[in-house]
Amino acid sequence: MEIQQIESGRTTVLALTGRIDSSNAIELSNQLRALYAKPGRLLLLDFQQVDYITSAGFRTLLIGRRHAASSGGAFALCSLTEKMRDLFDMGGFIENFAIYANRDEGILNLV
Repeated sequence: MEIQQIESGRTTVLALTGRIDSSNAIELSNQLRALYAKPGRLLLLDFQQVDYITSAGFRTLLIGRRHAASSGGAFALCSLTEKMRDLFDMGGFIENFAIYANRDEGILNLV
């Protein structure tokens, strides 16, 4: 997995590429923890280039959402492909996250 951090106004976008699995979920978790060290952080994870996510990846996202809540920030996802949306739906995670159709919509609505 590759992570590209992009600042867009008050929102930090993490553009993810590849697979999110047990071999790299800790890297994403560490980055989320570091970002939420600043209270009130608005964070959008762009899934446009994500091929697959395992239970370790889902766990990392849930922990990220918890960090956002405890720091007074916001946490959302965008650009889920049909395959990724199916994985979120099968795992029962679709209801756990704010999910936007694309990056622009996410940045506009994440407050």
